[in-house]
This record gives sequence, C-alpha cells and structure tokens, in this order.
Amino acid sequence: MLSFLPINNKLLIFSIKSKKSKSTLTQTIVINLYQIPLLRPTISLIFGIALSKFFTLPIPTFYAFSFFLILALILHSLNTFCKNKFAYPLNIIFWLLPISLGISISEGMSHGNQLHAQDKLYSLVIVEEVEEKKKSIKVIARVLGQGSTVDSLTEENGNVLIYLERKNNYQPLELGDSLIFYSDLRQITGPKNPNGFDFKNFMSNKGIFHQTYLKKDAYEILPSKNKQDWKRWIAKRQRSLLEVFEKYLIEEENIAVAKAMILGNKENMTEELSHRFAVTGSMHILAVSGMHVGIVSMMILGFLNLFKTRKSQLKIFKGITSIFLIWLFALFTGAGPAVIRASMMFSLFFIAKFLLKRDVSVYNILCASAFIMLLSEPYQLFQLGFRLSFLAVISIVYFYPHLKKLLLTPYPILNTFTSCLNVSIAAQLLVFPISIYYFNMFSPAFLLTSLFVTFAATAILGLGLLLLAGQTLSLNDLCENLIAPLLEGSLEFLNQSLRFTENIQFLQFFECHLDSTQICILYFGILCFMVSISLKKKAYLIYSCSIFLSFFIYTEYQKSNTYSQSVAYIYHQKQQAYLEFYDRETCYTLGSIPEDNLFFKKELKKTRLIQHTKKKIEIKDSITSNAIEYAEPFLRIGDSLLAFAQAEKLKNYSFKKKIDFLLVNSEWDQLEKIEPQILNETTIVLDASLSYAREKKLRKWIAKEGLKSYNIKTNGAMLLEI
Repeated sequence: MLSFLPINNKLLIFSIKSKKSKSTLTQTIVINLYQIPLLRPTISLIFGIALSKFFTLPIPTFYAFSFFLILALILHSLNTFCKNKFAYPLNIIFWLLPISLGISISEGMSHGNQLHAQDKLYSLVIVEEVEEKKKSIKVIARVLGQGSTVDSLTEENGNVLIYLERKNNYQPLELGDSLIFYSDLRQITGPKNPNGFDFKNFMSNKGIFHQTYLKKDAYEILPSKNKQDWKRWIAKRQRSLLEVFEKYLIEEENIAVAKAMILGNKENMTEELSHRFAVTGSMHILAVSGMHVGIVSMMILGFLNLFKTRKSQLKIFKGITSIFLIWLFALFTGAGPAVIRASMMFSLFFIAKFLLKRDVSVYNILCASAFIMLLSEPYQLFQLGFRLSFLAVISIVYFYPHLKKLLLTPYPILNTFTSCLNVSIAAQLLVFPISIYYFNMFSPAFLLTSLFVTFAATAILGLGLLLLAGQTLSLNDLCENLIAPLLEGSLEFLNQSLRFTENIQFLQFFECHLDSTQICILYFGILCFMVSISLKKKAYLIYSCSIFLSFFIYTEYQKSNTYSQSVAYIYHQKQQAYLEFYDRETCYTLGSIPEDNLFFKKELKKTRLIQHTKKKIEIKDSITSNAIEYAEPFLRIGDSLLAFAQAEKLKNYSFKKKIDFLLVNSEWDQLEKIEPQILNETTIVLDASLSYAREKKLRKWIAKEGLKSYNIKTNGAMLLEI
C-alpha cells in the first residue's frame, strides 16, 4: 500500500505489507528531513504554485498565509511547553504554510489580465533587451499607465509584447527607454494548428498576456525617468564584448559558436549550425548553463589559489571575490535559469562550507536554490529551462557515483575520459524523457561527443574569457598573436569533430514522440530503478523492468489505435490553403509550404510523428484509391466530400453526393457565384489565406444566406470528420 505522510521530522515515502507479519508497516523507506531540511518547504511551495496556475481559488491567500504563519508560531510555542503534544498538527501547518505562500506569490503573475481593453493610450518602459528583426523590432515593456487621454493616464501593472515598425529616422531602442502609443492590445492566442507551439502559455509563464503591432506613426519614444542604468550598462557592455569576437576571429561559424558558448548570444547561429549541435547531442554547450558556471568557477578559484594565505580574512575576501565574479558572468550571459541555479549553488556552497564551516548536502543546496528562485519568479516552475536544469543536476548527483564505480579503471588518463562519459550518461537518465517530449528527437551521438566536447568547451570558454580580458586591458598584440589563434583552433576542432560525428551512420539521431502518459510511465520506472539502486533490492529492479515493459506495450497499443483512425486537417497557414490526410502509415498532402515557414514545418513534423507516418504522397493532378480520390475541384477523403470554391466547375456538375465541406481560400474564391441552395447541407470553410477584408465580407454573406461555416483564421485548423 502506497502512502505519503509526514511523521514528526521524517517523511514516510511508502510502506509494504508483509505476508509473514500482521503488521502493515513492516518495511519502509524513510528520508530523514533533518538531512534535507529545505525539501519539505520546497515541495510545498511547488505544490502551491501549481495550484495557483491551474485552479482559481476563492480564498484570499495572503490572509491564509498570514493565518498559518501566526498559527505555526502559536503551536510551536505550545509544543515547547507541552512536551511535543502538538507535534502532529504543527507538522501539518509546516506543510500548509509554504503551500499558501506559493499560491499568494503566484497570484501576482496574472496582473497582465488587469489591463482594460477599452483604454487605448498606453505609456510603457522597456524592461528587456530589444531584439532587432528583419522587418520589425521586438520589445517587451512594462505598462506604466493607461487611459483615454494623456491627462487621464492611471497607473497600471502588466508586461506586454510589442512589435514596432521601424521609423524613417530610427535610432536603436535600449533598456529603460519609454514609449507612448495609441492602439488596441489583444490577448496572446494559443496555437492555431494541432501540436503547435503554445506561445500563449510560454508568454503567460513570463507574466505577459497581451501583444500588439505598431506602425511607425503610431508610437513615440519619450525621454525616460526609468532608465534602469545597471541593465542598460550590462546590455551595452555585452554588445561591446560580442564585437571582440568579430574583431579577432575569422570564420563565421566560429564567431557564432563563440558568441553562444561564452556570452549566451545566438543571433549568429544559422539553422544548419544549430541542427549540427542538436543531432550530435551537444546542444547543451551552446546554452550557457551550469557546466559553464562550473568551468568558470574552477578557473576563478584556480587563479585565486595562486595567492596562498593562511589568514581567514583573506580567504573570505577570495571567496567573496569568486562569488562576485560568478554573478557578473551570469549577468553578462543573460542570467538564464541554469546559470542562476548554478551561481546560487556555488554561492550557497561557499557560504556554508567556508563561512559557516558546516557540512552541506547537495540536495539541500538544490532545494535552497529552487526555493529562492521560485520565490522571486514562481512561474519559472513551468519553464522548460528551469526543469531541465534541476533534473540534470539531480540526475548527475544521484547516478554519477554508481556509474563511476562501474567504469573505474586502473589508468588515470582513461578515467578522465570515462568520467566525462559518466557525467553525460548520468545527466541524460532523468532528462531524456522530457527532452523527447518537447524536442521529438534523441541522439545517441552524445556517447561519442561527450568524450571531447567537455574538453573543447573548457578550452573555448577559458580562451574566450582571456580574449575578452586581454581586450579590456588593451593587450592587443597578445590577443591577436596568441589567444585568438588558439581560440580559433579550438572552435575549429569542435566544429569539425561535430561535423564528422554527424555523418556517422550508426549514431544518426532518430525522431520520436512521447505523450504525457508515456512520460509518467517512464519516470515511474526510473524512480523504481533509483530505489532499487539505493536499497540494493532485486524486487524493485523487477518492478522497474515491468514498468518499462508496460511502456512498450502501451506504445504499441497507441500506434495500433492511431492506425485504426484516419485523420484529415485543413491547417492554418497564411500563405495558401494546406491539407493533410493521415491514413495508416501514409500522409497525403495538398498545397505547398514556403521555405521560410519553419514553425509550420515543425508543427507538421510533430503531427506526422504522432500519426506514425512513414510515407508522404503529394496530391498534384489526380489520384484514386480506396482512401482518397482527387479530381479538381473535388477531393473525397473516406466518405467525406470536399469541394473548392470554383463556381464554373461546380455549376456544371451533377451531384450524386452532397458536398460536406466547401473550401474558400485566396486561390479558389468564388463563393458568392455558387447557388446557395447547393450549399444548404455544406459547411463552408474560410481559409486563413484570405485577407481580413475579404474574410469579413464573406462572413456577412454567409450570415445573410443562413449557411454553416468554419473560420480557420479565428478557430484554428479544422479537423475533417471522416
């Protein structure tokens, strides 16, 4: 029987009923909360944030938190004088207190919904670095005030996403600049296609719920009193540091990789280059993460250890200097979740070990880091970077010691390489299910690349930071003649090695899809495997293998269930109409996709993976089979008949079967010329390729004639009933 109960200062994970004894709690696995005191409040805080995200609670949670806090203090006082008689209720309060805190701090994330739709005049300040695009400027700004006129502006809270058309006399925008504009804000919408990227959820986790597009004459840049000088200084300094790599490095690919690895800037990364890192399992070194912070911290400590001293004051000064430099590196690289987590862990470890002189648990430091990060920004919990970062560290800390014992050799040099392999394997064990879920691919090439990527990354990061320091100190000759050539060589070695690995046939990446049920089964199996390692019990290993077997059975069931149901979609695509019909292993396509529409291609790719598509057939002229039949302007899919709005061809056709769907798009748009009585039982589908003016006109005509319709532009892709 499974249970999850607090018992005094211990957490009972589960218990097993024994056949040989009448006692229920005969064999238990217990984690002592004294060893990880922050585990309980962190779990409770996470639970509270999740409750706030998915449920609207009627109670005023701030008052609930205050009530639980006062009650905890009272019970703690009574417990001291009454010899632990109130221990059990006190334990319950200690669970409820962080839960109410998590709900309370999360409620502020919905402040963007407080913006009033009727007010069209807004005053804002830019709060994140401006992103220059080909045709527009992407800005994230905080609303300072809104109203109907300048004099009636009222103070408001909420961040918005804005795309600006460039002005003729455009001067680059910076952090802290103020904007004023007169326009409507619209809610950020969810995905329009099945399995599409949920941009609405992505932005809501950052506290952004509204967006707008402004033409060049619709906004003004104003002198700002909210300059955010420190952020502006960091942004300018980062830009000048990026120019150092353009000055000293030659190859464009090397410049792009140096910018991404050392300063976290990916603006020069091409699709081909990003794909190479992804398929070789090396994408993690491009995103500045805990590995980078670890390398930098070792470099800093190694340099400071050259100045040996026995005085405790100087040791503390060296430690504080190390912490300062680590956080400075984190700020210059964009301060992502993985960097903040690693920097915080480094700081907490140093403070506990060297200032407080206490033994520290890595798990406790992880809990402390997560607790602090979630207090400052609770919806980080739902951001992929946050979850991947903590899962990777937990996986390494738990599995690496066991893998190290398995692959230990008597040769120190060989152990150095096997250690890199062990770390890579350990990190993947908890990360790979969620990675496949979001990225739909897995690359076994990491087994090879892990042997050289860590060394290359260390060399590149070290030489890159030396190059930046040398340029700052005006050591131009040293930079040009020594550091830059070494950095270029290291980058070239990395790129060539990955290019070679990419072409190895048996290490080719494979695409796959996991749904939420498969993810849960996998993690439950991994959890049983971890328990079997800790307890050294074969029974849990058998449980784990049984769970993994059930995973494969469920996967095959899902595949057979998918093949038993044919599915067709008319997709949301602005350029032209596009349809796909999935019949067992075959995908029939009608229409074309522009080469630069990468997001739409990714959406289709995921849907085809879910449908287990192995063969694709383009419908061009005419086609006839049991599943599908095409003869312009008609397309039969199963028992459903789809027609295109070509009035002349429909006029001369004798209908043996009613038209189920009539598609009107930018290419076939003659709806008004078709006799309405023909369309009495037909659903008219307005494609997303229609202009807004034409779509509005057609909607009025359809309403006037009393016909059924479906608007892809507003409702998203249409699933055809087959």
